[in-house]
Amino acid sequence: MSELFQNIYVFKNGSTYVARGQVDSTDIVSNNEASIVIQECISKLENSGGQVLLQPGHYSINESIEIQNNVWLKGSGRGTRIEVPSSVQTGIICANGKGVVISDMIISPSERHGSQNGIVISNSGDCQVRNVLTQGFLNSGITIRDNSFLCQLDNCKSADNLRANILTSNMLNNGRGGDFVPNLITNCITYAGGTGIEVEKSIVLNIVGCAIFQPTNHGFHIHSTSNSVLVSGSRTFQCEQNAVFVDSSHELNLSSNIFCWHRRHGIELKDVSWGAINANEVIDQGVRSRDGSFTDGIVLSQNTQGMQVVGNTVFNWGDQVPMRNGIVEDASCKNNIVSNNNINCFEQNALSLAGQGTIENNNLTADTDAYQGLGRPPYPDYDMTNIESFLEI
Repeated sequence: MSELFQNIYVFKNGSTYVARGQVDSTDIVSNNEASIVIQECISKLENSGGQVLLQPGHYSINESIEIQNNVWLKGSGRGTRIEVPSSVQTGIICANGKGVVISDMIISPSERHGSQNGIVISNSGDCQVRNVLTQGFLNSGITIRDNSFLCQLDNCKSADNLRANILTSNMLNNGRGGDFVPNLITNCITYAGGTGIEVEKSIVLNIVGCAIFQPTNHGFHIHSTSNSVLVSGSRTFQCEQNAVFVDSSHELNLSSNIFCWHRRHGIELKDVSWGAINANEVIDQGVRSRDGSFTDGIVLSQNTQGMQVVGNTVFNWGDQVPMRNGIVEDASCKNNIVSNNNINCFEQNALSLAGQGTIENNNLTADTDAYQGLGRPPYPDYDMTNIESFLEI
């Protein structure tokens, strides 16, 4: 008799979790522990591949769920919630995997900030996480790390995760897929939490079409030799620190983004070589800064070199405080191009460029007379009251 290949669906019946074949409707396993049932389903599909479909319900796990090659763990949208107790460090782990998909569910700790991570993809290739909400973890909502390659996060939401809502880490070289293999983050939204998207020791990464709202740290933090990173078509809004902070990472491309309404600088680069900051809007820097200091639009510092800062619009609205300077470069920098930028509403200088060999031309500036918003009462400051209430729903 030939072996039957089929997907498996899991549902909760009273206090019991039941796994049933999608074709023959035969019960495969049942248990009061959700993680035992889900893990058994994944093991059944390990060789053939297929889908484990979680029906609506709360799945409280007592150990991490480990995804095997070519398995798709799919929920039923926001109706499926995996709850992770503080005794379990990570909700779902894909380690040394290939072709894994995780989609269509909520992953959250049983107690807010009681567990470390929602999803971790480690040393894995050609994997996807899509349409997943990860909320309330102590470290990160979704992490891609340890030389994972050809992986994609798409259409995910990640909120209220204290270190970073999305984190990439330790993806440099000598991986299973070779050296410097690309990964992709697209169409994701993060809100609240620490940093929106943190990129640490990660080479060759594209971040496209993402939105970051009210992080308590930076919007994007790219650091520790995270070379060849692209951020394009993305937006930050209401950051407690910088919209973008890049430190000791090279071959940077920030293009066609909107970075708006942040307490500190718009874009700050430290020790960055080669790259382009082109066609961005950098808006309302230093708004209601916590220490009362004015801040700058774009900052190049600590031996930043070989950058082009071209075609950006850098400004503050008239009902906010003016920024201190538009574009700043310190004396340690060299051989940058600052050209064709439009800078408006600043207190000190549109341009303060002290680097060696830097070329500046065709910039258009207008000082404290903002084009919009002058003469009206200051727009109310933002706080996190509303988003905190929303997180509790």
